[in-house]
Amino acid sequence: MAGTAGTSRSASRSRAATAAATVPRWMLGHAVPAAAFAVAASATLLAPWSVLGTASRSAFALAGAAASAGLLPGGAARLLVVALDALPAIAACTCAAVVLGRTSIVVGLAAAVGTVVLAASLVALVVPGIGTQAGPWLGIGVVTAGVVGVLGIGAHTATGRDGDRG
Repeated sequence: MAGTAGTSRSASRSRAATAAATVPRWMLGHAVPAAAFAVAASATLLAPWSVLGTASRSAFALAGAAASAGLLPGGAARLLVVALDALPAIAACTCAAVVLGRTSIVVGLAAAVGTVVLAASLVALVVPGIGTQAGPWLGIGVVTAGVVGVLGIGAHTATGRDGDRG
């Protein structure tokens, strides 16, 4: 019976190694930077996005206030507020996916975070009546740097110039 359990564990390890070997090298090069990007992009939401009167507001507070004031009409306002509220959890899931070796999930979740941060940044800059601060510009900068960085790492890894001599 002990031999069966050992064989089963050995087979599980073999399947895990085979699954890891089938992940494209370019995707492995994206996992950790993509998770770092998701965390950094989510952190931009805590920066001051707006100053209305004497109150400085983060993206979370700004989205709620803009939706309450009717500055974001329709279902877009509710979707934006829900998406912003979910971003810290999505960034945490991105980091968990790195630890679990789920690189395709990492890249997908990081792309979702970048999309929401970019959309929120553009809305904050376009909607009239919002005294814009550094937050939206920081969000656009982090998303741009993240896209360029992850694409650069992917191109570098895909061409085999990642320092792997083995």
